[in-house]
Amino acid sequence: MTEAEERVKPPNFLEINFANNPDKMAYIGLERSLTYTQVRDRARALAKSLHRLGVRPGDQVAIMSYNFPENAEVANALAY
Repeated sequence: MTEAEERVKPPNFLEINFANNPDKMAYIGLERSLTYTQVRDRARALAKSLHRLGVRPGDQVAIMSYNFPENAEVANALAY
């Protein structure tokens, strides 16, 4: 087992909120709002895309952007 695999994973709050309140609004914005189900689905799809691009556990990833709700989706995707 690698060192990264031996580390204890912190709780995934998106999964916890999805399990308890799948249809509750996770993000409420001026232009659109997303439920926990929608955010989870988007984050998991992005996680798969990042994996296909070669991002692996232990890699460092940076986001250079304005403060958008999508940044939270990226952070959740990286948690997967």
